[in-house]
Formats: sequence, structure tokens, C-alpha cells
Amino acid sequence: MTSRKSPPRGCKNPPESAASPPESHEPPLRTVGSKKLKEDDHYDAGDDGLGTLKMMVMMIRALAAPPKGFHHKAFSQSARHPVPGKSPMVWWSRPLGQVILEVLRFHPIPCAFAVSLLFFMGVEYSLLMVSPSSPPYDLGFVFTHSLHLFLARRPSLNTILAALNTVFVGMQTAYILWALLVECRPRAAIAALFMFTCRGILGYATQLPLPKEFLGSGVDFPVGNVSFFLFFSGHVGGSVIASIDMRRMQRWELAWIFDALNFLQGLRLLATRGHYTIDLAVGVGAGFLCDALAGRYQEIKSTSSKDAWSPTATLQQQQLVPVVQQPLLVSKPHPSTL
Repeated sequence: MTSRKSPPRGCKNPPESAASPPESHEPPLRTVGSKKLKEDDHYDAGDDGLGTLKMMVMMIRALAAPPKGFHHKAFSQSARHPVPGKSPMVWWSRPLGQVILEVLRFHPIPCAFAVSLLFFMGVEYSLLMVSPSSPPYDLGFVFTHSLHLFLARRPSLNTILAALNTVFVGMQTAYILWALLVECRPRAAIAALFMFTCRGILGYATQLPLPKEFLGSGVDFPVGNVSFFLFFSGHVGGSVIASIDMRRMQRWELAWIFDALNFLQGLRLLATRGHYTIDLAVGVGAGFLCDALAGRYQEIKSTSSKDAWSPTATLQQQQLVPVVQQPLLVSKPHPSTL
């Protein structure tokens, strides 16, 4: 009489005789429309049009649905999608009216730019071009027409304002040189060099005609009624660079004073026809751009050579690094000479 052997302790699997049959390696069946096909079989779309349509709908839904474990908020913040908390496919799968309202809510400024784009496209395509025989049309000249006539009747007042404007240019220059030589901060000076270099290249490349109503003065900068580039305004660009540097150093009151004087300077330049409106606008943008370029230049140089622009770096290194003196070598007499 044979006794039935029990399975080993800790083994929960049944004996080999009761093991499940081996799995089949045949490819599984998949349903396409009303047909069941193997994975290796080929399906012709023309066999069942309804099945193909259902398959396309299922594919679109699968693409639109977020994957398992998908966190909309984290994904949108990392990828910066148009609407916070929505992935791209989920965003476009929503009703159009709701999508428009969410975009207007979260991005009002780009929406305003989009409206202005459409507006100015209509203005540009329907505007009559200025004839070659006519002077350039400048909207700033139109707004300052009465001030221009006021200064044209009073040459002495125009000379006083020109002298004050020259003093303001000297203030800009003095502040930038102070930041460079005294505070050892060269960013404003580098930005000014970038800006005036670009101004010289662009001003020579496109030489705009001097307005016929130009009110010149011998004390206006550059002093002496010399020729100058109209595009773009170095007066405005230098003031913007100095104002940005003041805000960087948290000199808020001085920065606001420079901004106010810069506004009055631009108003005077338009009234005296010393610059076109586009010269002043590009001067403001050039100030911001050249300051950013100067900051980027300093970052690049700091990685390669630290404190390369600091005039006191050599003195500090000399004070911090101790001088290692070599011991004096004294020759001892040879024993035979004793």
C-alpha cells in the first residue's frame, strides 16, 4: 500500500502531475469591426468600412485621454501649456467656447496682442503710401506741432533747453563712469559701448533725411552743430541704461528722476525735430537689449576668469595669498678644512 507523498513544507504549488497545461504561443485574436483576426493577419480597410471608422474613433479617444497616473497640474507647469492644468490633447478636446474663455482668462496680454495684430494688418493693407516727393509722416511730429511752433518763435528758450539736455547727457555719462571706476561695476559701461556701436552701424547703414523744420542749437549735444545719426537716439538709450543700473542697485528715487528727465528729453527732441518717433522708440528698446547683452557677457566671462574686470582683484590676491620665503642656504665648511 503506497502512501501519498505530501508536498514539501512551504511549497504551495500542486504536484507536477496536476500542473496547468503550457500556455499557447499562438498570436492572440483582435477584433476589427465584425472580424476576428490574428496579430499577423492583414486587414483590408475596404472589407469593413464601419469597423475602420470605429477603429479610428477609438484611436482618437485614446490619444485625447491622458495616460494613467497623469497629473495635469504638474505637467502643465513643467511644459507651460496654454491653459494651466490642461494637457494639449485634453485642452483641444474641450468645447471651443470654453477654451476661448480660459485663454482670455489666463493670457489676456497675448490676446490683446493678437487683436492688435489683426487691427494693424487692416491698417497696413489699406494705408496710402507716402509719395517720394513728400516728407516722412511722423505721428510724434503731429502731436508736438504746437510745441514746435512755440519753440520756433523763442530761439533763446530753445537754446536753454538744449543746454539743459546736454547737462542731462553729462549726468548719464558721469553715472556710468562712476559705476565703472569707483564701484567697479562695468555692466552699464559695457552696455553703453554695445549700444553706441550698434547705433553707429545702423545709423550709417540707413541715413535718414534731416527734417526741414529742425531747430538746431550750438549748445545741444553733440555741441557745435555737427552732423549726427538720426537712427537711433543715443540720448534715450544711454538714459535707459543708466536707469536700469540704478534699479539694479535699488536707487529707486534716482531712477525715477532719470525716467522723468528722459521723457522730457524725448518730448523736446520731437518738438525740435531732432529725432523721429521711431528713433526714440528703438532707443528705449536698445537700452534694454544692450543691458541684457552686457549681463550675458559678464556671465560668460565670469565662468572663464573670475573677477577679471575687478581692478582690485590683484591687490586682494596679493593681500590674501601669503608670500612664501625660501630659506637661506648656508654652506657648511668641509671637515677636511677644519
